[in-house]
Amino acid sequence: MSDQELRRNAAQPMYVQLADLLREEIRHQRPGSRFAGDVELGERYGVSKPVVRGAMSILVEEGRLYRQRGKGTFVNDRDETIPLATRTDNIAVVAPLRGYTPHADVLNAVQPVAAASAFGVIVRPVPYYLYDRDACRTVLTDLLRQTRGVVWVSPHREDIVDALPIEPELARRVVFVNMTFQDASATSVVADYQLASFIACRRLIESGRERLGFIGGNSQRLYSSLRLRGYRDALQRYGMSPPPNWVVEGIEEGQQGAAAYNHVRNLLREDGPRPDAIHACTDSVAAGVLQALREEGLRVPEDIALIGFDDSPVAQEQTPRLTTMRLPYAELGKAAMDTLMQQLAGVREPGGRLFLPCPLVAGQSCGTY
Repeated sequence: MSDQELRRNAAQPMYVQLADLLREEIRHQRPGSRFAGDVELGERYGVSKPVVRGAMSILVEEGRLYRQRGKGTFVNDRDETIPLATRTDNIAVVAPLRGYTPHADVLNAVQPVAAASAFGVIVRPVPYYLYDRDACRTVLTDLLRQTRGVVWVSPHREDIVDALPIEPELARRVVFVNMTFQDASATSVVADYQLASFIACRRLIESGRERLGFIGGNSQRLYSSLRLRGYRDALQRYGMSPPPNWVVEGIEEGQQGAAAYNHVRNLLREDGPRPDAIHACTDSVAAGVLQALREEGLRVPEDIALIGFDDSPVAQEQTPRLTTMRLPYAELGKAAMDTLMQQLAGVREPGGRLFLPCPLVAGQSCGTY
């Protein structure tokens, strides 16, 4: 396999292309054998660390590879021919599949916790956008019949959960990650998006910025609306009132970068004051903002500071490197499995939400503070 097989100007992201090439390598390796490390793969294919990490995350989530802390990455040797019905000593992890996903961090975190209680972990991949609520209900019901418990990782499809029937006798056997319930029947471990955006805006304000804008995502998605609430909480705390055109909602997923780029270009060409800082609700949005600022001849962070959200490969690939809020996927996975073990042991009653903080990852887009 040569470097030329990676099409650097193609529409498909580099990490997805790399994952395709590595799947072929895995097919020819013995189960349980050590797989090439991130540094070696980066040198072999001439790509950056974020690209390698994105590709490896896909392969770990697909169950083709697994990581052992301090030892490396190995080809998975699970016997996938064993029927689920015989795996009563296992915990099932339901995780969405898509191009790049950090959900592999969740999987890596849950396995040691399960192993400490003599449980194995099996992965049930589901489509990233699983709109069919009956299908979700079927997946959950089947897994609860065939395993001891389920950790269900959400791709922000909060409305699905509200439609899933969680009977009291089954609720103790399920923990959801990044899902929110209308009631408190089942346990949900969630990232504290609202507090994280408040912290991001506070950082901008305390570094001397006085005119904060916000560019959000789909306002129908709970994660997006909570990040907007955090922004507004910060403005209220510090007595700021931005013009309406400094706050954008309703950007659809898949169009975030382009939509943010167009909005910022239009904003900068309007008469009147402009923001001196922008909090973007995702790193993809922030990348679009950064491109627009650059093309308008503005410097980041000297003229306008910028903070994203997610700490995705997109943030790491920008120049300057984005300051962003990290989604704590590994911590969410560990907390979810710890909680599930407690519920199975009868030492914790199911229900309620457990909030985990999102750490700030300092880049160069926010300036000195």
